[in-house]
Amino acid sequence: MNNDILAHIQEHLINKIQSTTDVKELIQIWMLWDNLQRPVQLTPPHFRRIPKTVTVEDLKKAQNFKGTNWEAANKWAKSLDIQESAEDLIKQLTK
Repeated sequence: MNNDILAHIQEHLINKIQSTTDVKELIQIWMLWDNLQRPVQLTPPHFRRIPKTVTVEDLKKAQNFKGTNWEAANKWAKSLDIQESAEDLIKQLTK
């Protein structure tokens, strides 16, 4: 942050501190002041570079995608013992 801007903000905050008696406002000013004292980190460590191109395979690898276990999915679907037809179920969802 530009030093002139920072100095102006700090001067403004000092004036606010001197002119207020509201505890909540003082706490907010203190928090803002505390944040201004910390060094600015332009690139947070949790940000990664974004590649120019991404393939489906890249996404699968990055997200550790294993695919669908159709055997388990079919077993679960059979355990639900749904008697209605697919058309009836869709009608119920669209009412």
